[in-house]
Amino acid sequence: MADQLALEEWMLSEGKRRFLVQVEKARAQGREASTGYGVSLLRDTVHHVAAEITRVITEAVMGKSGGNYKAIPYLMEVDAEVAAALALRVCLNNISKPRRLQSVAIEIGSNIEDEVIMQQFKERSAKDYATTIEKIEGGSTTGHYRRSVARRFAKQAGVTLKWDQDIKHKLGMFLINLMEPMGLFEAVTYFKGGSFKSVQELAPTPKVLEVIRQRSEVLAYLSPSYLPTIVPPKPWTGPKDGGYWSGMAHRVRFVISGKRRDQPAAVYEAINAIQETAWVVDRKMLAVIEELFDTGMKAEGIPSAEPEKPGPRPLGLNEEETKAWMKAAAEKWKEHRQITSKRKALSDVLTVARKMAPYEAIYFPHQLDFRGRAYPIPMFLNPQGNDYVKSLLRFSKGLPIETDEARMWLAVHGANSYGVDKVSFAKRIQWVQDNEQMILLCANDPLGAGFRHWNNKAVDKPFCFLAWCFEWAALLDAEAKGEVFLSSVPVGLDGSCNGIQHYSAALRDLEGGRAVNLLPGDEPADIYQTVADKASLILSELLALPKGSTIRDPFLAELVSKWEAEKVNDEGAVVKGKTDWRTYCQQWLSFGLNRKITKRSVMCLPYGIGQRSSMAYILEGLQEVVEAKGKNPFFKSEEEDGLFRAALFLQPVVWAAITATVVAARSAMDWIKCYTKLVLENNQAPSWITPDGFLIEQRYMNMAGRRIDTTLFGSVVKHTLQTETQEINKREHLNGVAPNWVHSMDATAMRLAVLEGKDAGLTSFAMVHDSFGTHAANTHLFSHLIRESFVNMYEGSDPIAMFAVSMTSRCAPDALRPNLPARGTLDLSNVLESDYFFA
Repeated sequence: MADQLALEEWMLSEGKRRFLVQVEKARAQGREASTGYGVSLLRDTVHHVAAEITRVITEAVMGKSGGNYKAIPYLMEVDAEVAAALALRVCLNNISKPRRLQSVAIEIGSNIEDEVIMQQFKERSAKDYATTIEKIEGGSTTGHYRRSVARRFAKQAGVTLKWDQDIKHKLGMFLINLMEPMGLFEAVTYFKGGSFKSVQELAPTPKVLEVIRQRSEVLAYLSPSYLPTIVPPKPWTGPKDGGYWSGMAHRVRFVISGKRRDQPAAVYEAINAIQETAWVVDRKMLAVIEELFDTGMKAEGIPSAEPEKPGPRPLGLNEEETKAWMKAAAEKWKEHRQITSKRKALSDVLTVARKMAPYEAIYFPHQLDFRGRAYPIPMFLNPQGNDYVKSLLRFSKGLPIETDEARMWLAVHGANSYGVDKVSFAKRIQWVQDNEQMILLCANDPLGAGFRHWNNKAVDKPFCFLAWCFEWAALLDAEAKGEVFLSSVPVGLDGSCNGIQHYSAALRDLEGGRAVNLLPGDEPADIYQTVADKASLILSELLALPKGSTIRDPFLAELVSKWEAEKVNDEGAVVKGKTDWRTYCQQWLSFGLNRKITKRSVMCLPYGIGQRSSMAYILEGLQEVVEAKGKNPFFKSEEEDGLFRAALFLQPVVWAAITATVVAARSAMDWIKCYTKLVLENNQAPSWITPDGFLIEQRYMNMAGRRIDTTLFGSVVKHTLQTETQEINKREHLNGVAPNWVHSMDATAMRLAVLEGKDAGLTSFAMVHDSFGTHAANTHLFSHLIRESFVNMYEGSDPIAMFAVSMTSRCAPDALRPNLPARGTLDLSNVLESDYFFA
């Protein structure tokens, strides 16, 4: 325990160190307004400064005398809150590096001038303005870059505003003088070089310095670098008493947000079982990933060596060449930022992995979000990380592969990791046997001859697959020697579009249940391909329609009518021509619809996606398939690859196929939203209880502050503390309630499965929302327990009816409450025989 307490002390000191390094970096770069205390000061004072600006402007307009009002006409060009935010930002950026008062005043005036220029630019040409903002966001983050790009394009649009230095100085000084009585900053006079020549600098007042000191101490204390523990975490028994042992670091809460309230003992027991799982760092995988990081080898999921920043613009470029250079430079800056960010994230993961590698067992304290979903508290390295992060972890103790079932599940895990997971278990095992030489090559020479086999776009989870290759090679070696092999790689079982599984079970939906493996079958059902096939059938039916014939099917008639309609503007000009829908149908059928194109739209349906949002997911899938196939039948020109229009055309077709496949889920979502509207009309917030007694309370409140947008330098947000009297944000409640309900159900199913496993003697759990894992030796048992707990959850309770009871108490007494949604004929006992329910 002494080592654990020392580790927690290190967590606190390391968190303080990282916080102070970030502060010093911001100070050195003149970005002190972006620090925690800078944001706090800005948030707390911006409305006071804005009110003072408004007061002074009002007095000037009314002709009251007093004060120097020469700056007023220029100040009136921008919103008072924007002017206040810009002035405060400049002053806060100079807290630790005092500058001459004159230069600070001119910088404030220049910032306000930039804001006026961009306002005029937007009014003159909204389209060019939007393009410019896109370029600014895609390029360097420095103020100089943003300002130069913005001014250049504004000038090209005819905005020629230019204030002289005297105006900017007067404007800046006016705002500084306005802020002085508030006790934020003061002008300090000193004599330069021992001479009688005085110089004035802007400096923070002692009051502000004390606020910064106190706020920094609090922020540093609240910023521990949470690590895994090296002893089992402190068990949760209440809302704020688990996870870490010492109490030196900021105490974490069992439920991240919401009221602190006790939860049922079973909820604590399940999360304690998850966090008491003993893990260890996989040193082979750590060595591979470190080598990739150090050498900059190009690998799937691993950021390559940091790219060079764009150099200075070459001299002598004409206008077209300058535009081309600027476009290329913006792309380079964007790539540089993305890769730098990813390398920093990977570096953090490797740092923690190296620190934890010497320990024989490490553990991950967990906490819940308000929906009951469990998340590891430690940052960077944890079992819910991405592919390469997960590959760095294995259970600390292996269990013997002594049965055909255990060997089978280990083989299935390898096939699943590669991406061979939509076929029967027998075919997955056969794939492993057929590819054994490739698997051994990956294990024996992962960064040499085997590299291209495990690290390519065809592999679903390349790093987890490589970790499995090491495991499988060790198994074969042990078997050749007649030894028993101890396997410690977590074998995951994934739900089939888990959100729809829950909706289908709750409403006993036979059609939806069949599509997501609630019914047994010789092969796994693939709802994403089912939807793709139905969409292809719709396209075939459209193409078979005789030209000029009357279309009897109302859905097809509506689609064709929409595509054949023209849009004209007020002047009568055609702004959107007819869609050549027959050509698109032919192109799509020739190209082929597969599960990748429909997957995201179907998968996200239970979580609130709408028809319009699905277009972006269709486009993402189409881009991936085009890249994989190397051909694009929708190509139009170098300027337009045609993919956006092709995805837009397919959107209503895919949505119709989804609607035909997922009937009950959509009706349940509509019913949940309908009930929620009644609750909101009674000025109450939705709340419900899960089958294991966890209380969900939605809290989406309207913010009292408002966002202050400035074009070149981001935004400032004024916050007020939320109180019980705040107005409920009805839109967010309506958008969130159905996704939150199904998340609360998958969280419940996970906890119940863990408890079943614990009662059966399992001690190792790798749990990620809708993916449940354990040792290969226990996977066959756990697979049965997952199904049993799921069936018991929906046969032992009625979550839909429970929701109605909870919501009824929050409706007005005379509210016309909706009837419970209709139930289908699905027999949930079929789940017990469905091998591919979680697979």
